[in-house]
Amino acid sequence: MVKYNAKKNKNNNILSTRKKILYAAAQEFCERGIDGARMKSIAQRAGVNKALLHYYFKSKERLFETILKNIICEIWGKINKQVNSLSSSANIREIIRSVVSAYINTFAENPKYPLIIIRPIINNDIRIVKLINDMFVSTKIGPSQLIEYLKNEIKLKRIRNVRLHHLILNLLGMIIITFLSKPLEPVLKNIVNYPFCYNNDFYQSRIDEITNTICDSIMLKENK
Repeated sequence: MVKYNAKKNKNNNILSTRKKILYAAAQEFCERGIDGARMKSIAQRAGVNKALLHYYFKSKERLFETILKNIICEIWGKINKQVNSLSSSANIREIIRSVVSAYINTFAENPKYPLIIIRPIINNDIRIVKLINDMFVSTKIGPSQLIEYLKNEIKLKRIRNVRLHHLILNLLGMIIITFLSKPLEPVLKNIVNYPFCYNNDFYQSRIDEITNTICDSIMLKENK
């Protein structure tokens, strides 16, 4: 006979309710942004009453902060894990590929993520800037290790003396457009006259293309 564990069951119910709320909120923020999102709508999507929603999350700003933190931790947790698993002799191509694959695979599995991040940036919402900066500081994960690695590669003359802010913008731009361009799929097919679709094979090929484009543009010839 299985022994009933009331405390464990209660904890599982709490996690399940919280997960449902976060999933519903991600949908709401993806479609309407922070300002357009409504707690009532999130509660309806999650199948909970508004009072219970406020019990878990006092405001939609707190809810958005939690979702954004989860996204950042998920992506950079994967990056750190992949980079740490590489040998000490890993080259720049392997490092860049780890970053690109973490973003591409996470966004492919969670198509809402890019829009959740991009909407407030497009709307010039300064809250997201502070949120992202605070999270990178508080969670101790983020691009700081990557930046230091790139600076060292420049110092060792393995890559060109590139402006790192341009490099990061180029990298993120190619990753984000991979997903924001999905509605343009029919137009792109007509322009290039080549059949393709936004599936797993396409995303994996994007990892290769982005990695090679970035690395080929910064690596010195003797190191390619």
